[in-house]
Amino acid sequence: MIDLHNNPVEVINLQKFLKENENFANLQVNGVFDQATNDAVDIFQMRYPTDILSPWGYAYNHPTSYVYITTKKKVN
Repeated sequence: MIDLHNNPVEVINLQKFLKENENFANLQVNGVFDQATNDAVDIFQMRYPTDILSPWGYAYNHPTSYVYITTKKKVN
C-alpha cells in the first residue's frame, strides 16, 4: 500500500507479476508501491473478488489496495 514501508524486492515481484501475467503493460517495475501499482492491485482484486475480497466480507467493487493473505495467495 502507498506510504507503507514496503520491501522493494517484494514490490518488484508484484509489479512483474501484474505486468507479465495480468497485462498491465504500462506498469513500471521499479520497486516503489506508487499510485500505478496501487491502481493495478485494485483492478487485480476486482478481477478475482471471490478469491480475494469475499473472504474478508468485501463486495466485488470494494478493493482494499492491501497485498495481504488472499491477494498474495492469488498472486502466488
